[in-house]
Amino acid sequence: MAKKEIQIADERALDKIATLLASYVKRDALILLNGDLGAGKTTFVRYYLKALGYTGKVTSPTFNIVKTYEINNLFYNHIDAYRLEDKNEDIGLDELIESEDVTLIEWPIYLDKSLLVRSHLTIDIRILEGNKRLLTFTSEDNTFFLFFHALEEQEYV
Repeated sequence: MAKKEIQIADERALDKIATLLASYVKRDALILLNGDLGAGKTTFVRYYLKALGYTGKVTSPTFNIVKTYEINNLFYNHIDAYRLEDKNEDIGLDELIESEDVTLIEWPIYLDKSLLVRSHLTIDIRILEGNKRLLTFTSEDNTFFLFFHALEEQEYV
């Protein structure tokens, strides 16, 4: 298991980390984003997609649950599972999650755990005082090894 905690001082550092992740993860990945309302989950996705070259508007897919972005002939699925709390509806998320696309999921705690069995990177964002955040990255295997190694090489404060 790989785990890394990073305290960041502002949104610029969040941009830097999302950009770093985008340079290592461009296909066939599942990324789970946890954190309270306003922690920066959607902002992280926005910076990630921007680093890949997306120039359009990125907003939380809270009401439509899924937004898919095509960048350089690859697909990036942005899922917000917040409204799925206490619902066991089959709406086809398994097909997106198991695809070779990159799928980023906000509020994965509201999904059936059987959907999240494939290798994934979990990013927990905790709000500290002011604009500071504590980011905790975890992965159960070596799928994201290069990204974890690159995290060690950077400074974020």
